[in-house]
Amino acid sequence: MNFRWLRRISWRRRSGLSGLSIRAGNGIFPEDGSGSRTWRFRTFSGSRVDPDLRKGKNEVEESEGAQHASESGVVQWKGQGSREFFEGQCPDRGPWEQKEEQPRVGKVGCVQQDEGKAEKSHSPIVKAVAGICYINLMKLKLLWASPLPPTPSGVSDYAVEILGSLSQGVEIRVLRPPGQDEILIPEGLEVLDRIDGRRPGEILLLHLGNNTYHEWIMPLCREERAVVVMHDLVLHHLLVEHTAGRGRFGELEAALEQEYGETGRALAEGRRFGLGGRLDAFLFPALKSVVGGASAFISHSHFGVRRLKRAFPQRSCAHVPLPVADPGELDGSVIRAKMGVLKDEILLMHLGFLSREKGLATILEAVAAGRKLGLPLRLLIIGGTTDLGKAGELISALSLERVVSATGWLEKEEMMRLPAAADLGIVLREPSAGETSAAVLRFLAAGTPAAVIASHQYLEWPGEIAPRVSPGPASAADILRLLKRVCYEKKNGLWEKNCRQTRRYYLQHHRPEHATGRIVDFLSRLSF
Repeated sequence: MNFRWLRRISWRRRSGLSGLSIRAGNGIFPEDGSGSRTWRFRTFSGSRVDPDLRKGKNEVEESEGAQHASESGVVQWKGQGSREFFEGQCPDRGPWEQKEEQPRVGKVGCVQQDEGKAEKSHSPIVKAVAGICYINLMKLKLLWASPLPPTPSGVSDYAVEILGSLSQGVEIRVLRPPGQDEILIPEGLEVLDRIDGRRPGEILLLHLGNNTYHEWIMPLCREERAVVVMHDLVLHHLLVEHTAGRGRFGELEAALEQEYGETGRALAEGRRFGLGGRLDAFLFPALKSVVGGASAFISHSHFGVRRLKRAFPQRSCAHVPLPVADPGELDGSVIRAKMGVLKDEILLMHLGFLSREKGLATILEAVAAGRKLGLPLRLLIIGGTTDLGKAGELISALSLERVVSATGWLEKEEMMRLPAAADLGIVLREPSAGETSAAVLRFLAAGTPAAVIASHQYLEWPGEIAPRVSPGPASAADILRLLKRVCYEKKNGLWEKNCRQTRRYYLQHHRPEHATGRIVDFLSRLSF
């Protein structure tokens, strides 16, 4: 009997079932097309099997507990016709029939059964060789470049939280950031100090944000098969640091002139003499100057996808919701008790870097107004620094010394746990660089609603779990109105429902496993 090897393996996600699409015989199959065939494969994602896929001409059968990624799925067809095998519905090409009996479970390979004959399997050697080829061919190959812990960056936190999940189904090599001797990443990943060569088909997965931690990644955007994950949609500051920040004003002028014409040249000339507006970088994001050579993009928001498609209409772009690690089910009352927060007090919490754009002055004004109205408010600031500087002066002027406290940066585990103690998180960023806030997601993961500025990507979260604050002069009044609502609903036992809904939303949309499946699906569909 003649056999032929599989010619193509690709990842696909169809109708809610995550796994492999296997085309033109992945493994070893007889050439004559007779008899029935069974192909066993391991699913990649933790998604549950959609019951609707169990209906129709083809059937996806679950083996013992095949609800999760670590267990096996079975796809069966019987009869002659096109040898295209899919995880869900199969193209209607030929007399496909459903085979009812359950084959042996737990072997990766192919089993043939002729009409009226007992089932027989290939020899162990043939199955072993087929299994090895299957494993080697199926995996994507990635070369990962991003800031890495212990660098104090949201992108470095993102990297370590998703690499563990992504490495379970993908062959990943990680580039070490220049000059960083210590990196904290999951065990078992190959680390490179520089790119000495690329593996066949290897995709360069780059992560860019708008600060100097990403400067070393900029030249890699011009490499072949470079896919950029855009953590910020404004890269003007990064371009300025890379050029004018190193005394290369000519490079900045050339880049901005090429992208924006005479306006860009004038903008660069003004910066040479220290002239410029606060919004210049946001109005001229310099996307083409920094990532114009990339092959494809990933954004964490639909707003970001629209912006990127407008700038690069010929490039592929995917939406992958930003993931954060699951802190687990947390008892906020226990954490509050350890912090000395009273049960009837309303704890407002700010998480992340402190900057003018984060609106801390506006938050303080709202808290001061709430205290004058008799609301039992407290504000805890996590991140940034324990020395609040000018904000400290404002705290004193508003007589909030006993109401506001700051912790500075904490250990990551503590940063993930403390948001559960808050009644409301607050993350205001205006203007925004187009980033999806990891700080907001820390609150959602802990089951704490978080107030956000009512603009662009922040509007993509449901208002029940991410209440909106109007940008501009009305912000303080909106925050005060929201704090009064929280006080009322907490006193009457209504706020707890929002907290449960918040936690549920995180579990459905922002766990690392969800992002992993989407990334793999998108990258596997690209043709370079």
